[in-house]
Amino acid sequence: MARDVTHKPTKIRKGGKSKWRVYFAAGEIAETAKLKEFQTQGEAIEFVREFRSRRDQLGSLASQTTTPELIQAKQASSVLSGSGLSVVDAARMVAAKIESERKSETLDLGFERYMADCERRLKSPKHIRDLNQTRNLFSPLLEQLLVNLTGDQIDVTLASLPPASRNLKIRHLKAVLNYCIKQDWLSSTPLKRVELAPIRPKEIETYSPEQVRAIMDAVVQTHLEAVPFFAISFFAGTRPEEIMKLEWSAFTDDGQLCITAAVNKTRTKRFTTVTPTLQAWLDWFVAQGGVKTGYVFPKSQMTLIRIRRKVAEIAGVEWIQDGARKTFASAHYKIHQDALKTAYELGHRGTTMLHTHYNQNMRRDDAVRFWDILPR
Repeated sequence: MARDVTHKPTKIRKGGKSKWRVYFAAGEIAETAKLKEFQTQGEAIEFVREFRSRRDQLGSLASQTTTPELIQAKQASSVLSGSGLSVVDAARMVAAKIESERKSETLDLGFERYMADCERRLKSPKHIRDLNQTRNLFSPLLEQLLVNLTGDQIDVTLASLPPASRNLKIRHLKAVLNYCIKQDWLSSTPLKRVELAPIRPKEIETYSPEQVRAIMDAVVQTHLEAVPFFAISFFAGTRPEEIMKLEWSAFTDDGQLCITAAVNKTRTKRFTTVTPTLQAWLDWFVAQGGVKTGYVFPKSQMTLIRIRRKVAEIAGVEWIQDGARKTFASAHYKIHQDALKTAYELGHRGTTMLHTHYNQNMRRDDAVRFWDILPR
């Protein structure tokens, strides 16, 4: 005969001790009828009270829940079986993801806003161009929401790049994503799992005195208007992008070349000494009819590239990226043996690079011959 379930605690004797037993119907606390035993009557009464409260709440909830909702809840519970997650936990996770996507923006907008911010902060045009190249590289991911961007996607995009290029693109993307985090479009960067490529230190390439002579002779023969550009590159160590913005008025009466913050790559003002070798080339340029007004090199970037290509062909040399500046640094440091002085001329903030590379990069007799390269 089925037991009459009233949930009323009943006192029993078990093992010589008094206990309190409560009976439950099948399905109330498990699949089959169960009983619960307690040490005291108070424990039994409190358990029954909590049980009935939960049952009443469930009954109220069930009356408000439609059959399709109950079915979906059961299906969701089946899907989560073995995951360790409850239906409520899973729902909260999904809601959090939906909210993060609602607040997020696309990678494309991230690039656009960051580049606009760089222009507002007067970053160099070259830096903006480099950022745009990185943006183009990630074009397959631009329409994706930032919160859905993964490290694996980034790794695949960078897979074909050589180490130096890979690391540069990672630095660009890191700056963009950090900006997006500040805008609350992203909570953390997916770059945590993207590693920089190891790069072996390589010897700094410079031109020999004979190659510098051949280059300057080729410029004299073919492009008189470019003589100041090449002379300042080699004998002042000024960066090409700085010379492109340099005006003749930057030369001071006391033998200095003033690189203003608007011209300098690092956005700080610096002065470079006009060496006797550089002065000799500038004087020669004027003697040949050159005009020292306006821009030092009043030509376009594409014109400069064509001139470089032609000059290298005539001189019979391979063009070295930043080779003129590196050659100047090596020759200047070898002659003066003063790292701070050379760093000042170059606009460097430290001397580590000079000690590590340039000190062993040129013999002293080559440095002497370099500074003796004067107009014929």
